[in-house]
Amino acid sequence: MTYRAAHLMEFGADIDAWALEQKRDDLYHRAAQLGIPCGPINNARDVMSFAQFESREYFVDVEHPKAGRNKYAGWPYRMSRCAPNVYRPAPLLGQHNEEVHAELKSAPVAAPAAAVARHSPTTLPLAGIRVLEFAWVWAGPYCGVLLSMLGAEVIKVEGPKRLDLTRRSVVWPRAAEQPKALGPEEGMAYNTMNLNKRSVTIDLSQDEGRELARRLAASCDVVYDNMRADALSTLGLGYDDLRAVREDLIVASSSGRGHGGPESKYLGYAMVHQSVGGGSYITGYPDDHPSHSGGDVDLMNAITLAFSIVAALHHRARTGEGQFIDYSQCEACSSLLGEVLLDYEMTGKVTERMGNAHVSSAPHNVYRCWGVDRWLAIEVHSDQEFSKLTQVMGAPELAADARFKTAQARKTHEGELNEIVGSWVREYDRDWLAEQLNAAGVTAAPSRDAHDLYADSHLRDRGSFVTVEHPDLGPLELVGAPFQIQGLDLQPRYAPRLGEHNDLVLGRQLGLTEEELAGYRARNVIT
Repeated sequence: MTYRAAHLMEFGADIDAWALEQKRDDLYHRAAQLGIPCGPINNARDVMSFAQFESREYFVDVEHPKAGRNKYAGWPYRMSRCAPNVYRPAPLLGQHNEEVHAELKSAPVAAPAAAVARHSPTTLPLAGIRVLEFAWVWAGPYCGVLLSMLGAEVIKVEGPKRLDLTRRSVVWPRAAEQPKALGPEEGMAYNTMNLNKRSVTIDLSQDEGRELARRLAASCDVVYDNMRADALSTLGLGYDDLRAVREDLIVASSSGRGHGGPESKYLGYAMVHQSVGGGSYITGYPDDHPSHSGGDVDLMNAITLAFSIVAALHHRARTGEGQFIDYSQCEACSSLLGEVLLDYEMTGKVTERMGNAHVSSAPHNVYRCWGVDRWLAIEVHSDQEFSKLTQVMGAPELAADARFKTAQARKTHEGELNEIVGSWVREYDRDWLAEQLNAAGVTAAPSRDAHDLYADSHLRDRGSFVTVEHPDLGPLELVGAPFQIQGLDLQPRYAPRLGEHNDLVLGRQLGLTEEELAGYRARNVIT
């Protein structure tokens, strides 16, 4: 055990004791201004009054015919040429019946599904699009994976002095008597988050390296990064710099808090973004502290960033215009909490942590099953569903019990109900019971670990896992595309070795000769 690990709890206790003596926001700003990735754990009230969001005009005012005028959570991306339209309120029930029926009557008859299938596309949607990626860890690189799986050519740029953290961010991924030093290709997170890409190493601290990067950008359709807001601009690789070399270029910057505002230069990772955005405060148990849900925040940001880039590509196809996408990862976290923020806006109520419970439905929990650390999620939202559950339990009398007869009664007596359901579930195998409940029309699912996922027959049948042959590590079974496209092969290539495609990319796209490449290597501009 290292010194740091051995004294981690002691160090944490010292920080806690010191932090208790400080004012939260003063401490936060002092630390952030020193370059420490950090952020306050904001509740709904904090988010709605957050100075960074206010300065960026994140919230939008919407007039609803019944609810009146309120502030709503906005969108996490600012697109310089095609702003999203979210000013129309949610419709009233059946509000557009006549309008839609009239459109259907006048619309041409759609082609039969079989005819559509016979004319399925033969190329991937983004075939011919070239993307230059300055991204690392998860929130940026997974965006590139998605774009590549849609057909784009994605070129990952790393500096020889600043490698992607995921290249070595594992304790030890392979069975062995003892760990060993990992090479830059052995991190399993890297090998999952960078499938399909090409790798180029350029030292951006040198003038020649930055010039190579600009020339590469001129040969691409999209350039994106997930660094701090001013990182690429200080290198002469910001939107204005790159637009000078290609007018219709799409440049996307996915930073922690977005470009502009008093906190635009503050650093952070997924846990910080979720805390600032309001997600951490409502995650956890009522009698415990706020929690971080994990890497899903990074993946959500990567997916939404990819969506905004595809939207910009559609805009360019129609108008010929490139544009700048200013993406805020903290705002994206808040955008997931629309009902929480609107509840505070309309009622002044701050939503609190409730564990696995639901605001109005019960039972709604994760219950321990027979065996070691085996859990089953069950949720019931109607009297009919509860009746079906009691039938499977062999206790139909519970459906008529005054404590559980209605949704309101079940919620009032939720503690008693959880004890009854929990005692029953504890006697059964998790997977068998999940099948029985689903067959009866009760929503239930196992709480799965990685071993369970790899063994899941449904995921296997869908081809969710793919085997890629890595030149150094051999066959790796990894998660493939989260979608399928009929008639097209989405089998990915392995994540590239560091600098593997320097000669291919720089030679093909920039026309560098072998002598020129050798000269760049001699000057340590490339590896």
